[in-house]
Amino acid sequence: MRTRSFLVAMVPASLVTIVVATAIAATPSPGTAAPVTMSGSPTRSSQSPTADLAIEPYQPEIAELVGRALTQVQYESQKIDDDESQIWFDEYLARLDPNRMLFRQSDIDEFDQYRNDLDNDLYARPTPRLTAATEMYRRYRDRYQEWAVASAALAKGPLDLTNAEEMVVDRREQDLPWPATDAEAKELWRQRVENDLISGLLEGKESEQVLRDRMAARYARFARRLADMDMNDVLQIYLSSLSQTFDPHSIWLPPAENDNFNIDITNAVVGIGAQLSVNEDEIVVVNDVIRGGPAAKSGLVRKKDLILTVAQGKGAVEDVVGVRLDKVVSMIRGERGTVVRLGIQHDDGTREEIELTREQVALQESRASSTLEEHDGHKVGVLTLPQFYVDPDGDRDGHTASADLAREIATLKAQGVEGLILDLRGNGGGSLAEAVSVAGLFLPGGPMVQVRDRGGRIEALRDRDPGIVWGGPLVVMTDATSASASEIVAGALQDYGRGLIVGDPQTHGKGSVQQIMGLNEQLRGEYATDVAGAVKVSIQKFYRVSGGSTQLKGVAADVVLPSAWEGWDVFEGDLDHAMEWDRIPPAPYVRAGDFGQELQELRTKSAARVAASADFQQQMRVSAERVARKNDTTVSLSLETRQADLAKWKSLVGDEEDEEDLAKLSDEEKKRHDREKDYALDEGAAVLVDLLN
Repeated sequence: MRTRSFLVAMVPASLVTIVVATAIAATPSPGTAAPVTMSGSPTRSSQSPTADLAIEPYQPEIAELVGRALTQVQYESQKIDDDESQIWFDEYLARLDPNRMLFRQSDIDEFDQYRNDLDNDLYARPTPRLTAATEMYRRYRDRYQEWAVASAALAKGPLDLTNAEEMVVDRREQDLPWPATDAEAKELWRQRVENDLISGLLEGKESEQVLRDRMAARYARFARRLADMDMNDVLQIYLSSLSQTFDPHSIWLPPAENDNFNIDITNAVVGIGAQLSVNEDEIVVVNDVIRGGPAAKSGLVRKKDLILTVAQGKGAVEDVVGVRLDKVVSMIRGERGTVVRLGIQHDDGTREEIELTREQVALQESRASSTLEEHDGHKVGVLTLPQFYVDPDGDRDGHTASADLAREIATLKAQGVEGLILDLRGNGGGSLAEAVSVAGLFLPGGPMVQVRDRGGRIEALRDRDPGIVWGGPLVVMTDATSASASEIVAGALQDYGRGLIVGDPQTHGKGSVQQIMGLNEQLRGEYATDVAGAVKVSIQKFYRVSGGSTQLKGVAADVVLPSAWEGWDVFEGDLDHAMEWDRIPPAPYVRAGDFGQELQELRTKSAARVAASADFQQQMRVSAERVARKNDTTVSLSLETRQADLAKWKSLVGDEEDEEDLAKLSDEEKKRHDREKDYALDEGAAVLVDLLN
């Protein structure tokens, strides 16, 4: 089976957003839906229940290959049997209807025929069956369609926002049943629409009538996008439901998603160099133009431009208004050196067709960078590393996280820097090899991390270079979203006594290693293009050189700062089916230093500054209120009550910055703005100055 090098997977996208060349639109969330009228009933014997969900010959084989990878390669050995089938079934239901507002109880009763048979379907001969996946999805889609029509009508009709009624926020979390009758369903629709209307009114940007019209249009747009989904989309939901019962980081990646993963890990994409989204009118919008890319170099593409048509080279022009964003993105991306033609409408209303030659575009925002700052008379260097990326061409002289960091450190040293801050906040991970290399920039060789496979074999991964790039004072900034490769680096520097960890009480807590295995070559047929994608499987757990896993526990800070993530479910332990914590024997290593009694003094001085900081104290008050609100299981459907609640919240958090004003800032202005607001980094610098003194 063709594989790629070991990777430490990213934190889930819901926690850390990695900017890529194009933003992919999410599938409309069924959690906002309500149940609708029964539509059709499944036929157990049908392999292809609907023409529009026709199953390609290779798709059942993909399911089989994913199942084989999970049972034969996945770190924690697990069978796909009747017990697993039940868990898989429940996961698939939860992904289709997470808030139990779409299906009826009669649907669930009818689907129960599949509960113990998903394993048998996977191993069926001569070919696996996807009957349950398609039948359940077909019912979901039909109910969603009818819900959208009903909700659009409700949005334009009479709604009472004065009664003292409450809506359950998460019906699944409260283990509430699916609605049994039309009357129950209608009440759930009404509640959801009223909540959407109240939420919009609280933003205060639109009149009630304009807001109602936009809501109706949005419901209809969700339904159109859902109708545009194909069997590959269904298969992704179905196989993700299986793979993530093994481990939350294992997943099947269809070809487009596999491409996006490559972009994250290589920090580059072949395309035009633009970040895209879709607006309310279902037109693709240019959010940003990436410096150095074809779009930027042409001078013809600007922020807020609309993309109306796409053509390949001298090929026919295709209208892309209303087309799913991920499909438009795949049309714009392509082979390096090929031409794409775009029909553009500029912000002033003028239109033109432009021709761009695709190039490999480096995503500058995700690259390592540095700044030299002065704190209390000391020159402090701040190294920012958003992710652990590798060079897309495998060029030893190309851009990798470790090579770029080394260059930034050399620049700072030439400027007379006295101490460094390595900022790993928000860094969700990346390449395992790069994590070892980055740690090695600050240590003279030796083991940096240990890995254990499913057979129990343990290997210490070593930095083979005895030289160091920086041997002076070092502070490592971490937070709850510093994960995976970030935890390897922070843990190694802490174990060796080489760096002082400053930040949230602990990091994210992801201690597993993933491998990407391409599936196209494993198909029995031959396909010129990638139709099978890849499977990402957890193959190892990693451990600190001191023996403890970072799984669940993460890396504890030496100097703890109040966390801005308090009250958010952002840790590995908040994910379903996460692996357990354990430990192995320590690797032989020699500590490079020891903060000893100085550590308590550093903590005391930092705590005094935090106590005197208006910013930190305000953050702690907001966090305490967020934790209190987190336990609320219902939300009021009274506009007056919600307005009072919002007023209370605003009195606590203060006036929020206007997003539209921030969007007008240039890249440099935004960097300066973000730095001025970063009081946690200021405290990290203060700790480093204490260390220098």
